[in-house]
Amino acid sequence: MAGTAGKRQGCGCWRGPHSMASSVHGPGYSQAYVWVWLEGATQAVVAGLLSKQGQQLVFNYGRSYLARPDAIALYEPELPLRAEAIALNPGLSMPSCIRDASPDAWGRRVLTNRKLSAPAAAGDGAELDELTYLLESGSDRIGALDFQLSPTQYLPRQAQQATLDQLSSAADEKLAEIIRHRLKGAKATLRELFGRLVFNVLCGNTDDHARNHAAFWNGRQLELTPAYDICPQAGLGQQVSQAVLIRAGERSSQLAICVAAAPAFLLGQEQAVAIVNHQVSVIECQWQAVCDEANLSAVDRALLWRRQFLNPFAFLDAPRGLRVPGVA
Repeated sequence: MAGTAGKRQGCGCWRGPHSMASSVHGPGYSQAYVWVWLEGATQAVVAGLLSKQGQQLVFNYGRSYLARPDAIALYEPELPLRAEAIALNPGLSMPSCIRDASPDAWGRRVLTNRKLSAPAAAGDGAELDELTYLLESGSDRIGALDFQLSPTQYLPRQAQQATLDQLSSAADEKLAEIIRHRLKGAKATLRELFGRLVFNVLCGNTDDHARNHAAFWNGRQLELTPAYDICPQAGLGQQVSQAVLIRAGERSSQLAICVAAAPAFLLGQEQAVAIVNHQVSVIECQWQAVCDEANLSAVDRALLWRRQFLNPFAFLDAPRGLRVPGVA
């Protein structure tokens, strides 16, 4: 979902139901005020209240926010502008678009380790409650939302640096379906998303989970953000898998599966193969120049080449016409 004034918020509709932790801890917060940066604004305004109702967190827009001429829904399909508590979508314990503004799995782990003793944090899937994650994480995270104890005074929280000790199933086809229905320029956006999927496979970025995709939300429509958090991952051996399903239960990091998923992105096989071939060609032609620009050592280049970048496993069972490195 979109942020404004340079902020970005993840699209909650890309996430599944929230799982319940086996052991939940926290200081006992019962509510949090949701603040938002509106389009073009440099100061946040309070949008409403997220309050605990039994095992759920339910959102209400504030009257002052609803009266604003520039008020926008935090995410129209889930939290439309209305003066009442908004029922949750089936299977959720809180609004997804607000859950997406909380720390990701890594940030949650760091905060849990900081708040709990090491044995408590490590044992039995211990987690903090959702309001604690929202209210005690840093205010400088990516996103157009922040959470406060006060409805009138905004006090940004600075994220603490994690210590070394503390640091010690979505699917691309489903995302494509959402884009077809809700995003601006769906056809071009789907082509771009397919290209990102292919590049993740070609560069060994297997950490392509749902929260590494986001869209700008301006109150009317969604628009895909620039790509971010692309990081080649070291694997054990050449056989690797993506974090998200590519199609129909398949997540192996193989271009044949990507091409087979092309219809979900409104692409034919020839178009999909052309996108793959272009990226393979660019990587092969620009590899040394980019490594020079990044001052990579010969050892680092050797570790990345044909392991993370252009891993032979990615080309197994490649469809006809697909460019395979080293094959004439």
